Amino acid sequence: MKKNSSEQSNILEKSEQLTPQLVMKMLKDEGQIVSISDAEAILEFLRKMANIAVSNYLNQNTLNTDQNR
Repeated sequence: MKKNSSEQSNILEKSEQLTPQLVMKMLKDEGQIVSISDAEAILEFLRKMANIAVSNYLNQNTLNTDQNR
């Protein structure tokens, strides 16, 4: 049974950290079965992407602030 995005958000709000086990459960709820090592790799990739996105956002805002001075 697929969960809607608000139900998935509730799962994340209740957890302190996104774990490989939680990734496995979330994907299983969507019909995708992955191993613990696959879940770890997915989680590592998502964390790297999040760090890149935040860094790019902060760098862009820094450049815009510097240009407006």
